[in-house]
Amino acid sequence: MNRWASFGQRKQYFLADNSALKLNLAQQQRRKALLPLLTWVILGALLIVLFLNWCLFGLLIRFWVGLGALPFLVLSLWLYARGYDRSGAILLNLVVSSTILLAN
Repeated sequence: MNRWASFGQRKQYFLADNSALKLNLAQQQRRKALLPLLTWVILGALLIVLFLNWCLFGLLIRFWVGLGALPFLVLSLWLYARGYDRSGAILLNLVVSSTILLAN
């Protein structure tokens, strides 16, 4: 911004910049609010997969159930590497999905 700009121009620039910051902050807060829900949904799905893996003893079915845990492992690793693990649920996801894969 020009340092010789009038007060009205400076105020308008500040208000535009401030509203952009508020919008960005609101988007970040919304994203952070959805992440715990996402981690618990993933954890629930992994526990269902673990339960199916424990109940079904056929080797072919166990192979496909174990293969289904692979995307959860990759997603959990990606979220953990990006620093989204606030409650420890993603770390628990990593443990459960790797246990499923190792059990098969």
